[in-house]
Amino acid sequence: MDDGAQPCLEIRFSMEPGAGLFARTFLLGYLLTILTLGLYGPVWLNRIRRVSIERSRFGSRAFRYDGSDLEVWKISIKGMLLSVLTLGIYYFWYVAELSRYEMQHTYFDGARGRLDVSGADMLKLTLFYLFGTTLTFGLAFPWLATYALRFMFERLSFEGPIDFAAIVQVEARGNAAGDGLADVLDLGLPL
Repeated sequence: MDDGAQPCLEIRFSMEPGAGLFARTFLLGYLLTILTLGLYGPVWLNRIRRVSIERSRFGSRAFRYDGSDLEVWKISIKGMLLSVLTLGIYYFWYVAELSRYEMQHTYFDGARGRLDVSGADMLKLTLFYLFGTTLTFGLAFPWLATYALRFMFERLSFEGPIDFAAIVQVEARGNAAGDGLADVLDLGLPL
């Protein structure tokens, strides 16, 4: 039976064309971070995240991000201070808290993101990655990177209604300039 709906396997992720908004957000944030001796950094990174997420699509549907600059700044300042006081040990709990917050404020269709990761998980993953890379002189890097991505994606979900039947593939627009800019600025999937 052909009802005209495409299977989700034929639908791709994409980003809206045009790097102007991203470039402006990046450059202004970079300058403000330098001028404030790093205090603006968490706000800057949150705004870059917002631009990146809100320009991302799965087929005909866009993602949305409503994370507050102030909340991210509070989480980051607390995380940095406690990391210094604990000689870096709290850093893993800070990264986990910030990652959970960012996913809780990421939406797709009617669903909200959720990331079930703890500081202990991040510490174990980092140690595994560090020792695995060191002990194999970097040869295990591809397998370790794959393991780390799988580890995070297994803990990532979207909760709520998503109408997959209404999602269709849209024609690609623009060019690969955004991908090139993201590569130059080393912006990957910041999990």
